[in-house]
Amino acid sequence: ILEHIPAIMAEYRQSRLLAALAPFLEGARLDRAVALALDILDPYDRSTTLIAFLPHVTSSEGRAALLDQALAAARAITDHYDRAAALATLWPLAAPDQQPGIRRSALAAVANIEDDYDRASGIAVFAPLLATDSAPSVLPPESQVLRDALLSAAQIADSAARAAALERLIPFWLEA
Repeated sequence: ILEHIPAIMAEYRQSRLLAALAPFLEGARLDRAVALALDILDPYDRSTTLIAFLPHVTSSEGRAALLDQALAAARAITDHYDRAAALATLWPLAAPDQQPGIRRSALAAVANIEDDYDRASGIAVFAPLLATDSAPSVLPPESQVLRDALLSAAQIADSAARAAALERLIPFWLEA
């Protein structure tokens, strides 16, 4: 199957196929699939494919290199919502020393989403990261992160979108 992937014209289809194959690949086949993923020009498709491979890379050096490549691809995504989603997906997979920078990048991407509804959705996507078990060791105090999220939500001009964003943050507010 891998030898046929370059002939697929649409990169997003290459990406989806490679991601679907990830759990079934190891050794040289996994290396070949990663090489094919790195040839994908679109940073969103490249990052999502590399993210799919991360759980299947066993060596710490290989995993670190793949994570760096996925992170570089995610940061190159021009759409703020897609960049925030990719970074939020990478955050729990990253080493603890990388997580604060990824968190800041994801928050910045969410803050730069122009559409009110999409920004509210971005806040809702990122908010669950505040409740993970590892959050205290890698995030600033939850109250500061929650404050930043609430301030971002409060700046949403559309009242329905603002209400939706704030509603999604309520459980985190109650726990703080």
